[in-house]
Amino acid sequence: MEQQVLAAIHAGKFTNTHAYATSAGVAHQAVVGVVKSLEGDAFVALEPVSRNTLALTAGGKECAAEGSPEYRCLQLLPAAGQPGMPIKDWKALGKDKTRKWAKPGSGKCMQKRWASIDKATDVVSRTAAAADASDDLRALCERVAAGGDVSAAEKKELSKRKMAVAAVLKSFKVT
Repeated sequence: MEQQVLAAIHAGKFTNTHAYATSAGVAHQAVVGVVKSLEGDAFVALEPVSRNTLALTAGGKECAAEGSPEYRCLQLLPAAGQPGMPIKDWKALGKDKTRKWAKPGSGKCMQKRWASIDKATDVVSRTAAAADASDDLRALCERVAAGGDVSAAEKKELSKRKMAVAAVLKSFKVT
C-alpha cells in the first residue's frame, strides 16, 4: 500500500488521508498508518485536519436503506379508495417488536396528514395528500451517508429524530 500512496502523492492525487481512503476503498486508519510511516522517513509532511460532520445512527442507516418510519407506515396502508386498516391493527403496529419504527412512524404519518382516522368506522386510511407524499427523510439520510452538506434546520431535524449525531472527522493533509 505504501507504493500506491507514494504514487498518488507524486501524481498529485493525494491531498487528504480521508479523501484518499474513500476513493481507494481502503480503511482510513490503514492510510493514516502508511502516511505516518512516510512522515517518519521524511518523505512527506503531515498537517492534522478536523472537520465537523454528521454521522448516521443505527436508525439513520436503517432509514437510508429502508425508508423513513412515516413513509414505511404509509406503505402499509391500502391504496386510496380501498378500504382502510382497522384502527386496532394500526395501533398494534406500534407494539410490534420487529417494527420498532412503526410507533413513531404512525404518529408522523398522521402529523403529515398522509393518513386519517374515520371516527365513525374506526378505520385508518390514506388521505388525498398521501398521493404527493415523498420520502424526504430517506433522501436526507442518504445525502448524509454520502457526505453531502445539510442545512442547520436539516441537522436539527436529524438530531431531534435521532437519525444522526454530530461527529468530528479527523484526517491529515499531506504535503
